[in-house]
Amino acid sequence: MYEHADKAHKDIEKNGCHIIYIPANDAQPSVAYSIGIAKTTKHHDIVVTGLDKDTAHFLINEYNYRIRDGESFDVDQYYDEFLQDAKITFKAIAKEYYESLCPQAQWFYEGDNFTMLHLIWPDENGALPWEKKASKSYRWLMPRLYQN
Repeated sequence: MYEHADKAHKDIEKNGCHIIYIPANDAQPSVAYSIGIAKTTKHHDIVVTGLDKDTAHFLINEYNYRIRDGESFDVDQYYDEFLQDAKITFKAIAKEYYESLCPQAQWFYEGDNFTMLHLIWPDENGALPWEKKASKSYRWLMPRLYQN
């Protein structure tokens, strides 16, 4: 059981999603993810890694609001309306990462019957994690959670 279950249900009822934020530690970058978007809109929930809490919450809320307004976002497409002067993209997260990455989502959906997208933001030079010019420190912030 998720200790903030009541708040999660209230957030989902009011806003269409609840956001969980896990600060960075020596072993992993920060992780923020939504629960409830897949249930309330039939679209994907999302994960944001490597950002501070306020920025991660902003991106997840922006995604949620835009989905609720009728937009849709596809894997491997680029979108430039989320971050100023930067394009983002999405990758589907492999279910093998769900248990360690987003256990509260598994609790909410009662298993793995949902989809999560990783919102991929570029480094300060515009590089994405799979590009040669991306720095090692940036790649650590963007773990490979997807399958090609």
